[in-house]
Amino acid sequence: DTDTDTGTGGNCAPVIQVRPISGWRRGPVNIRYTIGDCDRDEVNIKVEYSTNGSEFRTCSRLGDYGDSIDDLASSDPKNPAHYRFVWDSRKDLPGYSGKVSARLIPRDDIHVGKSASTGEFDLDNSVRRSRVVLAARNKDSSIGVLVLAPDGTLSDTGIKVKLSDAPSKIVFSPDGMHALVLHEQGGGHETVHSMLSIDHDMHVKLDYEWDAAGMYIVDAVFTPDGARLYAADGNHESNGGGLHMFECDDDGKLTPTDWFVSLHTPNAVAVHSTKSGLVLASGGITEQDGFDLSLVDARTKDVVGVDLNTGLSSPRIALDSLRDIALITDDGSYSGNKGAVASALLEPDGTGLDAAGFLTPVQSATDVHLVPGTTLAVASNYFGDGVYVVDIGDKGELTLVRTLKGIGLAGFMDVVDLGEGRSLALVPAISPKEGVGTLIARILFVQGGDTQLLEPFSIGTGVENMLSAIAIQP
Repeated sequence: DTDTDTGTGGNCAPVIQVRPISGWRRGPVNIRYTIGDCDRDEVNIKVEYSTNGSEFRTCSRLGDYGDSIDDLASSDPKNPAHYRFVWDSRKDLPGYSGKVSARLIPRDDIHVGKSASTGEFDLDNSVRRSRVVLAARNKDSSIGVLVLAPDGTLSDTGIKVKLSDAPSKIVFSPDGMHALVLHEQGGGHETVHSMLSIDHDMHVKLDYEWDAAGMYIVDAVFTPDGARLYAADGNHESNGGGLHMFECDDDGKLTPTDWFVSLHTPNAVAVHSTKSGLVLASGGITEQDGFDLSLVDARTKDVVGVDLNTGLSSPRIALDSLRDIALITDDGSYSGNKGAVASALLEPDGTGLDAAGFLTPVQSATDVHLVPGTTLAVASNYFGDGVYVVDIGDKGELTLVRTLKGIGLAGFMDVVDLGEGRSLALVPAISPKEGVGTLIARILFVQGGDTQLLEPFSIGTGVENMLSAIAIQP
């Protein structure tokens, strides 16, 4: 239905213009457009995609990210209103790689306006593909570039992207086209962080380094649509600690905003995959409130929290958005525990948190990630020698399934879906082993099968090969 009526009976049809999309995209696709209507009528939008230019299907929206497509306010066509639709292309075209286009059709109560198109662009949602793996080499202040093959094998390209300071964490954008590198503090560039870009041929380059203007950023996360970045400022709340928000454009350029929520020394941040207003942070509103995990409503800035007996020391949050279960780790630095993994349930309306599971001892638990397609999580041990596989029940109860030894002191790890019911965790060893070098452990998870510790990958001997973190391209 693409009626092109320009208006009868004194009423004009809505006019839509779509910003063209070029190059390649993966996962969430931001479709930006404007609406004009000389009668200022409310307008509804129909969004469709096609892989051949002739047959169209309805585009799925990514949760409630972006703008609604119903009852949109319009304005004079000479000064139209701006909107953004976030297409969940992985839902509509899982595993697809090829050409695609999207069209938008406006309608008011009387007329259907002319459709407008993004133009044809490349979409790559393939799961069985090679991926860039970025390794934070903190001793020589660089990012090493590796390649992960579809079968889970690793290879080292030998490429190093030189940075101005030692990297500590790496955060990919949801489409895998950009990666934010957070730097260690105290190395002379305490507020400078780096943005890398990755093209479709897996070339990695340093786009720019930016000054966070005094923020002590210890963790960050892109929203699932890639349009925003939430950053945890680990300062005490009396010294500016809390959450900041940046706008992010399609080129990976970050722009600070005035949005800020004060929190007590937050060490980690996570966002909900479908509910755009929900942000989780470790730490509480003040030092006295006893919260270990806080839930922030990004729209109202309201904060609620829960005591999980983890001592405010969690550097990572893993959020199961399908079941609304959050996990945090405790390395034991402040709590008196010998390390733990704790869980909390998000209330159905998104207004509260309830303590759920608590698993201890999980020696020096530092990092934690969900295993795609399963009810499992994997937690790393920073001070010891082990990685823990944990099962998460529907009510957040936690059960230790297996402990994997022989990995060494573990840095920040990552987990990726390899397709066909298989997932792979890559765990970097912080220190080299004598005679074999710095190892990256490979843990294979098979749905309905065993967890397997595969042959590790060595990136070479020498202190310069020490790794603090690893990140796998989505």
